[in-house]
Amino acid sequence: MPTTHNQSICDNWSASKGDSVNWQSIPTTCTSSSTCSISQDGSNPWPFNESSPISIPSASNTNTLKSNLVPGQTYYYNVSCCSTHSVTITGK
Repeated sequence: MPTTHNQSICDNWSASKGDSVNWQSIPTTCTSSSTCSISQDGSNPWPFNESSPISIPSASNTNTLKSNLVPGQTYYYNVSCCSTHSVTITGK
């Protein structure tokens, strides 16, 4: 059963494929008039169901990991208000 993670947007994290993330600790520079974005890191595989780029804040700061990600693999993505971060897929 998928889990929702309350995760700081500027930290690396671990989750199972298909889990959701509710972004927390969003920098104050990210406002409705000046959004930050999460985007694909070069040619690295994009780990989220939602298309790149994802604007933060948005109507929902919750995103879902793809269900076909490989356990043990780390997926990198860019956060415009922080730097490059990653999610490592756990489980089977």
